[in-house]
Amino acid sequence: MVAPPSGPASGGGPLVEDEDLRPGEVVGEYTVEHKLGEGAFGKVFKGRHPLIGKEVAIKVLARKFASDPEVVSRFVAEARAVNQISHRNIIDIFSFGQLRDGRQYFVMELLQGKPLDQILRSRDRLTLEEALPILKQLGRALDAAHAKGVAHRDLKPANVFVAIDDEGGPFPKLLDFGVAKLINAEPAQTSHKTATGSPIGTPYYMSPEQCRAENVDVRTDIYSFGVMTYQLLTGTLPFFKGNYIEILFQHMTDAPPPPSSRAPEVPPALDGVILSMMAKSPSDRPPTVTKAVKLLEEAGRGAGLVSGLASSGPHPQSVALSSEISAAPRTTSSLDPALGATLGNTLPGAGASRDLTKRPGKGKAPLILFGLLVALVGVLGVIAARNPPPPKPVQGSAPLVVSPPPSPASSVAPSPQVAPPPPVTAQPTPAPPAVVKIKLAGAPAGAEVLGKDGAVLCRLPCELEQQKAATPLELVFQAKGYETKKQSIVPETDVVIDVSLERRRATEPKKKARPQKDDIENAF
Repeated sequence: MVAPPSGPASGGGPLVEDEDLRPGEVVGEYTVEHKLGEGAFGKVFKGRHPLIGKEVAIKVLARKFASDPEVVSRFVAEARAVNQISHRNIIDIFSFGQLRDGRQYFVMELLQGKPLDQILRSRDRLTLEEALPILKQLGRALDAAHAKGVAHRDLKPANVFVAIDDEGGPFPKLLDFGVAKLINAEPAQTSHKTATGSPIGTPYYMSPEQCRAENVDVRTDIYSFGVMTYQLLTGTLPFFKGNYIEILFQHMTDAPPPPSSRAPEVPPALDGVILSMMAKSPSDRPPTVTKAVKLLEEAGRGAGLVSGLASSGPHPQSVALSSEISAAPRTTSSLDPALGATLGNTLPGAGASRDLTKRPGKGKAPLILFGLLVALVGVLGVIAARNPPPPKPVQGSAPLVVSPPPSPASSVAPSPQVAPPPPVTAQPTPAPPAVVKIKLAGAPAGAEVLGKDGAVLCRLPCELEQQKAATPLELVFQAKGYETKKQSIVPETDVVIDVSLERRRATEPKKKARPQKDDIENAF
């Protein structure tokens, strides 16, 4: 979590907790009624226009972030992104301003319904006929965003709010554009930057290019949409075991299990469409989200999962889902800007493993995996060189037929019997030594990894292969301007190790500098 400043915004002394907006207080054109909730990055209040009675939600950024230009820039970017797209299935933000105490706020529509992750948690999984109305509308919203040059970059069920439309069907709203990327934005439009080599997003849903901290485009959302579709229909995630580093590696290198292997209710006819959205290469994914949903619907109709009813009105299987949503209390989008979006529980150490099949991401952690993940740039190239992907099957090609060996009753005359040679005792071939892989990540990138004899083994990030042994392997990490660090590793199993070197302190006294913000805050 981000550490709070040591003093209040105005000077020294202990940090004073932000006061709630009082009922009756006027914010912009709206009168505050009561608080809806709060999170690490701010609070949300219900408001009402005094003349026309319009109900709204007022999101207020916490005071401790109000003086941070990077955090404020992302707060403003969320409002700019949604208004640039202007789509009915994207949360509407229609006012922005600053309170008298310096805190920024924006005003958005007040919704009634439930977040999609809560629906999924209570229902375990959705049928295709229940999921399609939600996926169709989200697909149109994402394609509208992509047409405006906006990539969401944090697509997941927690960022989808499901309300009910006038016909009683589910009406999803896409939320939290705080980490959205404006592909064609001018430099003056945003003052925040993502730290070089820092992946940004939620690990369970991140595309391979996001995991590598590359300069992503709108096709990263198609991958995340495929992961979310996988989860809605199966009740599980394609990759969920291990710590976040391991999950990122799986997204970059591993083929996801077919959805039909995770849920018997999902026919194999749907596997190809869902997995095509999750192709490792962006160029192999469907061109648009809408196209992918259309292919999914056609495959479902062919498998008898989708009825041939007219598109107007909700599907019969959506009636129960709509009733559950409409019974939910009135609320609004997530309480924090996307800066405070959940990544799951606190990042576990290397080697930790947790089963997150049903309910991933219940705790809170920083959205940007700063520091620990900063050296993942270029890792895929190393792994791909060692583990080339299997060849892709050609769609519609005939199955490979292997001819059986010739029958003993062949037309060829049998050879005359010859006495067998005396047996030769073969010497057993010694088994090759077991090898373990040691994946090294950390900061700074390019730091040298030395062996016991002082020879440079590799530079961060990198991977070492060592013979399995119970004897500790001594490694030395060094980089110019940083303190040298030694670490012992017992090469008994594959392991991921993070090593962060500390900067070497200057020997000469310097002028007293102003206090610096927490490194994680600077990552924003």
